[in-house]
Amino acid sequence: QVDVARQIESVIAADLSHSHTVREFSAQFGISEGSIKHYFFGVFGQSISRYTTHKRMMYAAGLLEKTDLPVIEVAGRVGYESQSKFASAFRREFGLPPFEYRKKKKVSDML
Repeated sequence: QVDVARQIESVIAADLSHSHTVREFSAQFGISEGSIKHYFFGVFGQSISRYTTHKRMMYAAGLLEKTDLPVIEVAGRVGYESQSKFASAFRREFGLPPFEYRKKKKVSDML
């Protein structure tokens, strides 16, 4: 069970721009969707979708801090086709929209 959960985590981390489904993992591992969800939650303490969103937002924050990529490109790199959906998810994670987050980080880096 732990091995399956860790393999799923590896698949997610390998390509944050791809939206993986529980059904996809179920077919890949030959395990029921319910078991996949249970195994993953048991190891990581959160659902696959919540875990994926958190990883995406952490990676996006790093891109916003360390690059000058346009926000729409950052959104695409973490699996969002819509900049507004990305901005909403980012705000839920960090309390700021991506533009403000980048601006705040650049100012704090100058101090």
